[in-house]
Amino acid sequence: MVLHKGEIPKQDIEFGDEFWVTKPLRTILDLITTDSVSRDILRQALRESLQRGLIMQHLIQQIKDNSRVDSTTPQIQKLLFLLKEINR
Repeated sequence: MVLHKGEIPKQDIEFGDEFWVTKPLRTILDLITTDSVSRDILRQALRESLQRGLIMQHLIQQIKDNSRVDSTTPQIQKLLFLLKEINR
C-alpha cells in the first residue's frame, strides 16, 4: 500500500471501515497515472468493480460523454481502452 498526499475532491472519497479512502474509479485512475500495476491487474480491478457495483456503468458513460473531461489525457485514454478490452 502506498500513501499519497494531496487535494482530492470530496466526490472522489468515501469513509471506509475506519478512515477515508478514494472511491474505486479514482483509485483505478490514480493507478493508471502512476503506472504502478500491470495492465492485467487494472483490467481485473475495473471488471470486478463494475461487476460488484462499486463503479456504476453510468459513471463510465459520463466520462465518455462529458465535454468537461479531456478524453485525450493519457489516463482517460487508458481507462477507455481497458473498458474496450473487458467488454470483448
